[in-house]
Amino acid sequence: MSKDYDYRSIEAAAQADWESAQVYQVAENAVDAQGKKKPKYYACSMLPYPSGKLHMGHVRNYTINDVMARQLRMQATTS
Repeated sequence: MSKDYDYRSIEAAAQADWESAQVYQVAENAVDAQGKKKPKYYACSMLPYPSGKLHMGHVRNYTINDVMARQLRMQATTS
């Protein structure tokens, strides 16, 4: 194993993989396999407000919302 951590090659490989998978590609109106528009779903975990320093409450709130939105996306029920 190399003594130095070669972050440049790891970063380049990761970015190339993301580019080939088009992970940042979004569609304004997502469609299902049949080409029909998917219903919109707005997932708001909390309203933005200045709450001071980050704490575990932030992690919990954002994680729950992120898991829910990802599950709905994987089930192809929303855009």
